[in-house]
Amino acid sequence: MDIDLLQTFQRVAALQSISKAADDLYLSVSTVTGRIKSLEEELNVELFHRAGRRFELSKDGKRFLSYVDRFISILQEGNQKVKLSKEGRTGELSVAVTPIVASYVLPRFIREFRLKYPQIGLRVVACPNYQVIEKVNNGQAELGIIYANTAEKGLSFHPWYEDEWMFVAPDRSLLQGKPVTATDLRHVPLLAYGKGHPEWDAVLRWYQLEGIRPKVIMELVHMETLKQLMKEFRAVAFLPRVSVMEEIADGTFAQVPISPGLSARSEISFAYRNNQQLSVTAHTFFEFAAHYADNLLP
Repeated sequence: MDIDLLQTFQRVAALQSISKAADDLYLSVSTVTGRIKSLEEELNVELFHRAGRRFELSKDGKRFLSYVDRFISILQEGNQKVKLSKEGRTGELSVAVTPIVASYVLPRFIREFRLKYPQIGLRVVACPNYQVIEKVNNGQAELGIIYANTAEKGLSFHPWYEDEWMFVAPDRSLLQGKPVTATDLRHVPLLAYGKGHPEWDAVLRWYQLEGIRPKVIMELVHMETLKQLMKEFRAVAFLPRVSVMEEIADGTFAQVPISPGLSARSEISFAYRNNQQLSVTAHTFFEFAAHYADNLLP
């Protein structure tokens, strides 16, 4: 059954006029009349009754119209979804991310992304770096976002943004108007946010420059717990800036200037499989993230 016949039938039913439907569809009256006649012959029913100058639906016509309306609505919806999918404006995307990114970067980023692409469904899983890599490798996540670039066979990595690490303290007595040294911090409790990363090694080397052994009282892998314990123990910690921006802004924490300076930066990168072409939806997410990078660390 020709879609043109159905659309013509739908317009005649709505306008109750062959001539008005012809004008609306930019067709001749004879073409519209011919289409209605063809449809009636195919269905072997009479679709309209003539009532003066109006064409009114017959009982069979009303029944048939309900199906035509649904069919054309579904067709239009499908056409729109395919078009949006091709443009990367709809679809589903699974993303695996490290906890810091999930907690301190994604909430604001996803809010902005959803405002622009409300029809894209996201599934976000927060897990450690090695699990992010596993999920991307085995296809559970199309994209991964990891803290620190990692060499991994079969995966490609694309830098997103860099985050600076810094000494942070809840006790402003450490802010002496001049940079503090490792000697100044020798009796100050230090909380370690994990120990298996290059930034922690850099901290240890910084203390060792003055022959100081840091007073590490605890190692934690949960950032919010660490920040609470910083206040309880009046401890310092060496943390990524993105994790403490709010506390620094509201005065809860303060960045501790140190001497000599310590440069430690982590690269946050996207990870994806080499042997799999990214979906249009993933490309949309990826490109939005690239444009958004400048807003991550004001």
